[in-house]
Amino acid sequence: MKTNRRLEIENYINKKQRVTMVELVEEFQVSMNTIRSDIRYLEKLGVVEKIYGGVSRVEKKLQTDFDIRDAQNTNEKRMIAEFAANLIHSGDVVFCDSGTTTKRILDFIPPSVSFTMITNSFDLITSSISNENVAVISLPGIFNKSTKTFVDQNTAKLIRKYNISKAFISVTAVDEDGSMTNSSELECEIKKSAIEQSKENYLLCDSSKFGRTSLLSFYNIKDMDLVITAGDLNEKSKSILALCNYKHIS
Repeated sequence: MKTNRRLEIENYINKKQRVTMVELVEEFQVSMNTIRSDIRYLEKLGVVEKIYGGVSRVEKKLQTDFDIRDAQNTNEKRMIAEFAANLIHSGDVVFCDSGTTTKRILDFIPPSVSFTMITNSFDLITSSISNENVAVISLPGIFNKSTKTFVDQNTAKLIRKYNISKAFISVTAVDEDGSMTNSSELECEIKKSAIEQSKENYLLCDSSKFGRTSLLSFYNIKDMDLVITAGDLNEKSKSILALCNYKHIS
């Protein structure tokens, strides 16, 4: 599958640091035109860059992207995560994606609440170890170090096997039409599958995400049961939120 190959190419370049185009053709057994197309796609994501004689990984992206996002708007993210945690009840089967807000949900789960969590987030899997009342189903995939997630073409398919009570979804951005966007094709498929498989869907999104866009759209906020947000809302943010049912935490 194209998306899985591109992730494997990204991981290969990460490991080797810099490679030639010919090396990629030989390693992945595809044509030079296919490799060029894949590299153009990865360049748009900002995870690789063309150099003389080949391709190199983007050091800043790989080393700091997740941690930089994780350190932004931390108060807002904690308030959103705390509100979301109170929506989880004993017996629920919950999907949590790999966002920097969703990763904080377990910090606010009362010890008396016992539930099952489905996730592809490395941070959520490891933080669940200290909570014996949280049963974890870890989704399969290739580990992506830059996002701390497990993803491949089977991850989204497997989600469709589960009866999910509640899905907690994060985004890179929400555009003016209410489209929820992300930069990864595989992550979009995972989020979309979870939403379609869940009885209740919640978007966790601090106010800085509104009025922006990313590479791919996967759902619209008007189709979510509730959008949970925090932070200062400008007029553009308010007009976007008018499209949906939302809770603004101040």
